[in-house]
Amino acid sequence: MRIGSMFARVGSVLKWAALLGVVVALGAGSASAQFTSTTAATSRTVTEGDSLEISYEIKANAAADYGGGTITVWAVYDPDPTKSSTDPSSGRPTPPDGNAGGGDISGGSSGPAAMFQHAVTASGGAAKEVDIKHTQSVFILADADAEDEIGTLHLRITAVATTSGTALTYRDDDVGITACAAADCGKGNIALGTLMIDDPHEQEFKWGSRSPAAPNKPTEGQEASITITADPAPVDYIWNMNARTDNPAYGLSGTDTPPSNGIKGVRASAPFVPWNLDPADVDGNREDDEVELSLYFAGTSRMVPGIEPYTFTFTDIHGLPEPDKITWKAYGSKANGTIDTNNEVESITEGGDPVHVRVTVERGADGYPSGENISVAAVPGEGLAMDYRTEDAPLTFTTSDLSGANNSQNKTFKVWALEDNDIAMEDLVLNLVATGATAANGSGDTTAANPVMLTINDETVPLLTAMTGEMVMETVNAARMAAAAGDGNDLWTPGEMFELDSDDLFTSDMTVDVAARSSGAAVGVSTHSGMVMLEAMEVGTATITITGTVASSFTSTQTVDNIATIEFDLEVDELPLAITLSGPDDMNIAEGMSATVTATANRAVNADTRVELNLVGGSGSPADYSVESIMIRSGQTTGTTMLTATEDSMEEAMETLELEGTFGSGMKTNKLTFNIWDAAVPALPIIAQLLLAAFLAVGGYRRYLRRR
Repeated sequence: MRIGSMFARVGSVLKWAALLGVVVALGAGSASAQFTSTTAATSRTVTEGDSLEISYEIKANAAADYGGGTITVWAVYDPDPTKSSTDPSSGRPTPPDGNAGGGDISGGSSGPAAMFQHAVTASGGAAKEVDIKHTQSVFILADADAEDEIGTLHLRITAVATTSGTALTYRDDDVGITACAAADCGKGNIALGTLMIDDPHEQEFKWGSRSPAAPNKPTEGQEASITITADPAPVDYIWNMNARTDNPAYGLSGTDTPPSNGIKGVRASAPFVPWNLDPADVDGNREDDEVELSLYFAGTSRMVPGIEPYTFTFTDIHGLPEPDKITWKAYGSKANGTIDTNNEVESITEGGDPVHVRVTVERGADGYPSGENISVAAVPGEGLAMDYRTEDAPLTFTTSDLSGANNSQNKTFKVWALEDNDIAMEDLVLNLVATGATAANGSGDTTAANPVMLTINDETVPLLTAMTGEMVMETVNAARMAAAAGDGNDLWTPGEMFELDSDDLFTSDMTVDVAARSSGAAVGVSTHSGMVMLEAMEVGTATITITGTVASSFTSTQTVDNIATIEFDLEVDELPLAITLSGPDDMNIAEGMSATVTATANRAVNADTRVELNLVGGSGSPADYSVESIMIRSGQTTGTTMLTATEDSMEEAMETLELEGTFGSGMKTNKLTFNIWDAAVPALPIIAQLLLAAFLAVGGYRRYLRRR
C-alpha cells in the first residue's frame, strides 16, 4: 500500500529457507511429537504479487502393513488485528478491524491456499522410516485493496490420507498422523515469523457527490454537504480524518460514530463519508461567501494527500442586484406633463419641461434580496447639485408586482434642469444607487453600471464671447512680432515686451474690463485701459490667463454670461550668444607700442566666457606681437585685453596682423586687422622723416585724447 510509504518493497522472491527449515521430530526424552525451528523467528516483508521460499523436513514411522497415502502440509498466514502499522504523524490508518484470512497466500502463482502434498509409498510388509525434505515457493496473492497486512506465517500438517493398514505415526511416538480436512487442525503449528505484506496500490481519496448538486449553489442559511470517497474501498483499515474550514462562521456537523469528536472514519462499511457545512441564516454582509474545506488525518496537522481543498460558494439571499441589472431610459413629457413613452430623449432643456427617467431593476430568477424592498436613489455627479431638481426620487421597489423570469420591476422619477447664467456645455449625470430596506441584512449598496446622463440644452445668451484658442495665438504672435520688428530674430527674449488690446480678444457690445495673471516668473503682466502688457522677465514658460468682464448684476462662482476667459502659453527664449571684437580708432601700432582689444557679447553671458585671439592672416607672424585671451565675466557683456607689437633691431617694412576670436564650442568672432610699423627707420630724405614723425605724433595724440 502507498499512502506516504507503508513498508519498503523487496525483491520479487524472498528465500526464507534458513529461517523456515523445520523438523517434525520426536525430541529425546519427550512424550509427544512437535514442530521445531532451527532458527529464531524474525520479521520479513514481501510485496503483493511476489513470492518467498520455505524449507521443511517431516520424519515419521510407517508400520509393516502401511498401505501408502498422502501427507498434506499447509502454509497458513494469520493477520494479526492487534498489531498496528499506524503512526499518526504519517497519516496511517488505525489497526485492521477484520481478518485477511488464508486467501492471501498460495502454493502456486494463483489459487485459494498454500497446500503442499507429499505421497508416501506402502511399507511392503516391513516397517520403515519416512523422511520428507521439501523447499517450496509461497506466492503472495494480489487483492483489490490498497492495504498493507501484518501477521504470522505458520506451517501445519493438516491431513493424512491412507489407503490401508496402520496410520503413520511420528517417529518414536505412538501419536498417529490422523486425517484432517482443514488448515486449522492437525499436528503442530510452528510460527515461522512475522510476515508483512506490502500492498503496492496507491490509496487515493477524492471528493464525491455534493448537495445541492452542481452547478446549483448553496444559499445563505442552507446546509451543504459533500462526501469523501476512498479508492480503492477500504477492507480492514479505518482512515480517520477531520475537516477544517477557513471561515469560522460555517460550522461542521454530521460527525461519524465511531469515532466522534468531529472525526470521520472511511472504512469498508462506510466508503462514502459526508461532511456537512451549516451556515448562519443571516451574516449581515450581502455578499456571497467562499468557504474552503480541507481534510486532515485525525490528530495530525498533515493534510490528506492527493486531494485538494474543496471550495463551496454560498449565495447570499440578501444580495443586491448586480450593477448591470439596474438600467434606465429617459422619455419626454406630453402636453399634460405625463410621460411620453413614444419619445425617448437624450437631453434636457434648461428651465424647460421635465424628463421622465424610468428605472428597471431585475432581481434575477431567485428574486434576491429575498423578501426585501429595494431603494434606488439618484445621486448627482460632482458639482451638479445646483443644476437640477427631482421628483418621486428615491424610488422604492417592492417584492410585489414582479414580472418575468428575471423578476423585474419599473419605477419612474422626474427631473428638471434649473435655469442659470452658465453658458458652458454641461451634462447632467445622476448615479443610480440601490440599497436594501432591512438594515439587519447588511449595509452596502450597488451603483448602476451606467449612470443617467442627459445633455443640458442651455439657451442663455452670452454678453461677451472669447476668441478661440487658435485665433488667440495668432493675435498674440502678431503683437509680439510687431513689437520686436527690426531685432533680427523671431525670439522673445528677456527685456522685450508687447501689448494686447482686449478688443482683439473678446467680442461684446459693452465695455470689457480685463484682468490678467501669469503662472510664473518668466512673464510679467499688467493691465491698463483695456490693454494687457506682457514683458519677458527671464528664460522660461508661463501660462497667461486673461479674463474679460462686462457689467452685470448676476454674481456666481460659476462661469456666467458676463465673464469670458482665455488662456495661452508664452515662452521666453534666450538669444544665441554672439561676440564681436573691436580695437582702437587707429589700428596702426609702432613696434614696442600697445593697443586695446575689446570683446562685446550681444547679451550678458551665463558663465565666465573666454575668447582666444588667433592669428588667421596678414604678413606678420606670431613673433611680431603678444596678446592674452579676453575673459567676459558671468553676467557681463564685455571684456578687454592688450595687444603689444614686438620691438626688434631689424629693419622691416610695415606688416599686418589679422586676428580672429574663438569661444565656446568652436564659435568665432569677427576679424580685426592691425598695421605694425618698424621703429628702426634707416636714413631717409629729410622730407620722408618729417612725414613719418608727423604720422606717429598724430596717432600718439589720438591715443592720449582717448585715454583722458
